[in-house]
Amino acid sequence: MPKWFAKLVEFLPADKKFLTGDSVSIYDFAVAGVFTNLICNPKSKNPAVWAATWEKAPERVKKYVADFNEDMKGYLDARPKDYSM
Repeated sequence: MPKWFAKLVEFLPADKKFLTGDSVSIYDFAVAGVFTNLICNPKSKNPAVWAATWEKAPERVKKYVADFNEDMKGYLDARPKDYSM
């Protein structure tokens, strides 16, 4: 994961919220979705392992995921509460 985090930071523009600008794109669904649905999901398999991994993520990656979750809040709040991956 550390290598993936480092590579992701290279692709995230410092002056934009998402991979291709300030609007969520299909690329963000693919990338940020992994974080939202697996790594940051307390109902995923092995949540303690993922939580430890997430703690090591660079701040730019954490901001990216937070921005994604903020933009997708309506959808994320409406999905089933027992959603796990």
